[in-house]
Amino acid sequence: AVYWLGLFFLYPFICVTIMLALRFLLQLKSWHETTLGNEGAEGDPVVSNSSAALLPAAAALVGFVSSLLGLGGGELMVPLLLEIGCLPRVAAATS
Repeated sequence: AVYWLGLFFLYPFICVTIMLALRFLLQLKSWHETTLGNEGAEGDPVVSNSSAALLPAAAALVGFVSSLLGLGGGELMVPLLLEIGCLPRVAAATS
């Protein structure tokens, strides 16, 4: 019973983590707009309101799928990072 209770309380933790990541991405977007104008630095992904909600959820999904398949996260995370606009060098270094 303790195992299932611990597993149940893991999901609110994941939701709070995704919301914090969303808040961080929106603050990063705001910082870029105030310090760099409307352009971000070269290789930074373009973060809109919809992508700011989608990116943390996609990263959580990649982590979940890679853990089910027994893979490291890099096999699935690098294509995701390339899709959102990261430079290949940055995506490879991140994995």
